[in-house]
Amino acid sequence: MRQQAGPEIAGFGSGAGARDRQHGDAGDAGNAGYAGNTGYAVSEDVLPDLRGPRPTETSEAVGMRHQLEIHVDRVDGVLVVAPVGEIDIVTGGLFLESLIAAISTGESQLIIDLGRVPFMDSTGLTIFLSADRAMRAVDGQLHVVANAEIAEVFELARMDEMFPVHADIAAAVAQLERA
Repeated sequence: MRQQAGPEIAGFGSGAGARDRQHGDAGDAGNAGYAGNTGYAVSEDVLPDLRGPRPTETSEAVGMRHQLEIHVDRVDGVLVVAPVGEIDIVTGGLFLESLIAAISTGESQLIIDLGRVPFMDSTGLTIFLSADRAMRAVDGQLHVVANAEIAEVFELARMDEMFPVHADIAAAVAQLERA
């Protein structure tokens, strides 16, 4: 059953509209500044409210191009959010919005697959702390799948003690099935 409104995730602005106003981008509210970029792969039966083309966060910052795509799907009945690209101060807003949408569906189990994330800074860690808090508020469980580099970030920050970090989706699903 869908919830009318999802849990608030503290410490962040109110999504793309606020971010676009802050950076002065023009366009429609909620999609301003995206100029038609589409890289958000979402199965219609997974998150119906996110159907259709979704933006890819792209920005030129300090001479570097930052891009993040978010893919959402189900694996053995468990919702999986899989960002592709770097998670940092530039792309964190899109990642946060995706997690808010996933949590607001009322799912009690969520896997975040970071297997195709080559870099994540403290922005990503902060987003994970907030997402974990939101999942616990609805008696949910958050599990992470990470490549070796990102798993090390979780270990160094001791966040692997807060929620399980797995090497692959199959291990995460297996642990959720035992819970």
